[in-house]
Amino acid sequence: MEKKWYRTSVVKVLLMVIFTVSVVLAAIGGSFLIAMVQQGIYIWGDAGKTYLDSESLAQNVFSSSLHILEGIQAEKKRSLAGTEDSSALVVDLEKIRDGGKLTYESLNDKEFSGLGYLKDDLNNWASSGWECSVGKTIVVCCTEDGEEYYYYSDAFLRMMDQEKIQFQWDAESDEASEEYIRELIRDGDLWPSSFFDGLTVNDLERHVKYVNIYHYPDTLIVEKYSPVGEECLLDAVNNSDVWRGRLSDAYASLERTLDEVSADLAAASNLKQYQEGNTNLTYLYVDKDAGKVYTNNGEYESYGNYEESLKRIKENEGYVLIQTKLADCESDLRVGSGESPDLEAWQHTLEGQEISEDFVFAVSVDKNFPVQDSLAKTNANYNQFMGLRSAAVRVIGLAAVLFLFSVIWLTFAAGRRADDEVVHLNSFDRIFTEAAAIGVFFAWICGIALGAEFVNSFVDPLYSFSLDSAELFVFAGILGSFTALMFLWGYMSLVRRIKAKTLWKNSFLRWTLGVVRKMCSKLGELLEFFSHNTGSRIKMVLLMGGFLILQFFINGLIFSGSAFFLLVLTVVDCGAMLYFIRKAEGREQILEGLKRISEGELQYKIPTDRLRGEQKMMAEYINHIGEGLDAAVESSLKNERMKTELITNVSHDIKTPLTSIINYVDLLKRENFTDPKICGYLDILDEKAHRLKVLTEDVVEASKASSGAISLEMTDLNLIEMLHQVMGEFDEKFQERQLSLMVHLTDEAIMIRADGRRLWRVLENIFNNVVKYAMEGTRVYAETASDGEKVTFSLKNISAQPLNISAEELTERFIRGDSSRNTEGSGLGLSIARSLTELQGGGFKLYLDGDLFKVLITFPLV
Repeated sequence: MEKKWYRTSVVKVLLMVIFTVSVVLAAIGGSFLIAMVQQGIYIWGDAGKTYLDSESLAQNVFSSSLHILEGIQAEKKRSLAGTEDSSALVVDLEKIRDGGKLTYESLNDKEFSGLGYLKDDLNNWASSGWECSVGKTIVVCCTEDGEEYYYYSDAFLRMMDQEKIQFQWDAESDEASEEYIRELIRDGDLWPSSFFDGLTVNDLERHVKYVNIYHYPDTLIVEKYSPVGEECLLDAVNNSDVWRGRLSDAYASLERTLDEVSADLAAASNLKQYQEGNTNLTYLYVDKDAGKVYTNNGEYESYGNYEESLKRIKENEGYVLIQTKLADCESDLRVGSGESPDLEAWQHTLEGQEISEDFVFAVSVDKNFPVQDSLAKTNANYNQFMGLRSAAVRVIGLAAVLFLFSVIWLTFAAGRRADDEVVHLNSFDRIFTEAAAIGVFFAWICGIALGAEFVNSFVDPLYSFSLDSAELFVFAGILGSFTALMFLWGYMSLVRRIKAKTLWKNSFLRWTLGVVRKMCSKLGELLEFFSHNTGSRIKMVLLMGGFLILQFFINGLIFSGSAFFLLVLTVVDCGAMLYFIRKAEGREQILEGLKRISEGELQYKIPTDRLRGEQKMMAEYINHIGEGLDAAVESSLKNERMKTELITNVSHDIKTPLTSIINYVDLLKRENFTDPKICGYLDILDEKAHRLKVLTEDVVEASKASSGAISLEMTDLNLIEMLHQVMGEFDEKFQERQLSLMVHLTDEAIMIRADGRRLWRVLENIFNNVVKYAMEGTRVYAETASDGEKVTFSLKNISAQPLNISAEELTERFIRGDSSRNTEGSGLGLSIARSLTELQGGGFKLYLDGDLFKVLITFPLV
């Protein structure tokens, strides 16, 4: 066989190298583009030649403006007009609970709902972080009015120690002690909800204070600071008419408040980055509603001179001015296409900050970038590396082409060798498909995790890489190489499995389904075993079970429950049970074989692969009996075929001389003999010769019909139309016999599929039978009936002679209802009619009731 060079090992190795190089190139090019984005360079669609006229600058200014606005919002929220004392500012959690935003209000001017925290406490709490407590417990006490009060477990125990509360026991709770309750509360275990049923808590005057206590089921926030005027949050909730019984709402409001305070602290911290001297941005936000200016330029802080400040900002290059009205917004920033930034988006964003309804916001960029902030770094990176963007995209495109080229080639060559067409699998290809896929994926994940851990240990994280960082591209190359190796390992194995058609064959799911199928099969065999002769088998199982119980009882009495002897008995009994079950199965297989052979399945063989000893010998003898009976039946069928062939051949040989006799009789009749005797003799010869011809033709047709040796031309026929034609043909014959034909046929057409010539012969035979054997002067009934799927034609008449035979016998060959054989029939008409009907897919039945003779012919409707 000629070797195919494109399947050689050298070519495959070269393709793998190309594939690996393509993935590495794509990883390096992609990491370069990602790093550009992380450095604030807008790479998609940015057509600016320099950073100053690029969309990247507009995007970065917009991003910085968002940080500035968030900081201004936090600063406004955290300051209160008319006071600088932060210790007097407080947050009321009721507003947070009702869906309001975080606001600081003066403690002196506000009557609180009972649950509030000082601004400084919240700042310190949010800065240090908050945590939920798992071990600490809250005891919930319920009053008769349905109100709930909350106590930390240590506070509840102090109340017990100081005898401020005491338990009142009833008869059912006498076994529970107060010390046990202390232990439960002290350990913080969740006690059963039904433990304190019937238990009440009294105050010092022995009045019922609480009717039930239980653990607070939700997690708790560890309290680092106390609410205003209270020692803890629980006291504030218990003492407030607004918050009583709503501890879950209090915790939710507190958590949301801490989240917002953290966000405000982060925003304020971000705003410090834009202080004068730290940034190349100058911003000015004028809150016209509050009459206040927020800016990082000390010369612009006066609210009365903000318009002059705006003019000075607009004198600089690179500014954006956003005001309440969109028509008043303007900018001289230009992206590469020469268009201004989307001022409508800027205005929508500023309005979303909800700092002020009437505002002016202006920001400008010092395009000389005197300060080394993020804008200056992005400017340097943009001018240095933006030209490499197209190269990176081209590298990724080339890598994609090489990737597709190598993958397609390797797909065709995978598993094949240069000198044969056999699919070769390795040891990895033979393990379970799911295990192989999980193994490859797990190995890839572990490799990536180890690589990331290595990078984090020795160099800065990926997101802080600069565009000229060698570590970035080295890490990307290593990651790409490892990913290519894992992909080839898994993908090539998948292709080989598909080619070898073992993807599903070696599947763990298929193996599992196979085990389940076998178990179901065994269970089905067991159910099948008990489904036959169920009573005796259940008795056998019950007797065996009773015997086993007796054995175990004896083992317990005599051998003192010896584990070894019990194990031996179990093994012996299981073996005995399996032996008897096998014997029972074998006996039933033999009985089943005898039954099926007796019912006519002479070729049935009893399976002997699971039989042993006498049962196997008995089954083989029965199989030989079946073979003998089958041979006898085959011999009988052969004899029947020979008889049929003999009848056909003899009938054919008789037709030739009979035709000559008929022809010569016809010639003699043309001689015009005058002697009446001679003319009478010729008439008898002619009549008998024609009758013999009809009989011969009937014998041949009956033989062909019974053997099926007739070719049919099936077409769609109107049965009603054919019945009318046949009845018209027999109208004179019926009148000669004084027979009245009572017709009950449907008016509409009934279409069946049959051979027209053969169906005509069927109808002709049954009508001839009526003419020959019906009693003169009687009625003949012809009817049709349909049920939507099939049509039935029935023909009924009264027989002239007593019918002393069965309907089945009348359809046999050479059987006639006229036992004296005075009529001209051959005894083949009904037999031919039945055979032809069945050959066309119909049904033919006879019914006899005294002298009533009835024929039913059934055909499916088209």
